[in-house]
Amino acid sequence: MVATATATASQGKWASTSTVTAAQSVGNSVTPGDPTKVSETDSRISLSWTAPADTAAVTGYQIYRDGALVATVPASQLTFTDSGLDALRYYYYFVRAIHAANPVDVSPPSATVGHATAWWNNSSWYSVRNASTQLCVGGADGGTVDKSALLSSACGTQASQAWKFVPSGDGSYVNVTPKSSTSLFWEDPSDDNMVLRGANDISGQKWQLLPVGSGTGTFTLRNKNMACLDIAGNVQAGGTQLRVASCDGSANQQFALRNVG
Repeated sequence: MVATATATASQGKWASTSTVTAAQSVGNSVTPGDPTKVSETDSRISLSWTAPADTAAVTGYQIYRDGALVATVPASQLTFTDSGLDALRYYYYFVRAIHAANPVDVSPPSATVGHATAWWNNSSWYSVRNASTQLCVGGADGGTVDKSALLSSACGTQASQAWKFVPSGDGSYVNVTPKSSTSLFWEDPSDDNMVLRGANDISGQKWQLLPVGSGTGTFTLRNKNMACLDIAGNVQAGGTQLRVASCDGSANQQFALRNVG
């Protein structure tokens, strides 16, 4: 397989039908089938593929996501579950077979196939990460103090960066509450600098998550006042206080959601 491919590549002007046919035949015999989606959640995609026609020297498979190697599995395994993914996003996969050789050889890639994760839900907790800065939304003061700022800072595992989208009882709107204190909610006050406040039946606490494009995994978060969550604002408590601003579709207003439990 390797010798034929090298000859074809270095002498590509040859008009030898036999050479081209041989290269294609070898490639087909050792390349695994295309990755097929078996199931998905908002954070996982389960894949399967078929073994190549020639499995005599196959020792395993490499799985690539968006061009990067994410896993290697043994030859006996024709499935893989990719986890820790963003909600409502397309990821692109291909598979290679690993062959016993010295040095180790791999097959040509399968076709690249795009598969999407599912929509977010109202029962899970999510990180809210800006698509441009890769910083996460969190509550100051541990996310437990009324009127504390909503901050943009490095993503972590703290409860003040885990959010649930609770139906507000007002159409398609939700209230956004932190795991650190479920009695507090995102609020857009009169100065437009975002804070956590106790429950109020006001437009500044009612939000919609609007997908940006199809399968991008990013959302604009817009409240009932028609203002959008924005990362620009005042530096405060070691982070940047988020605000609301007129919705403009900029990267400052695009956020990804990841299920954190």
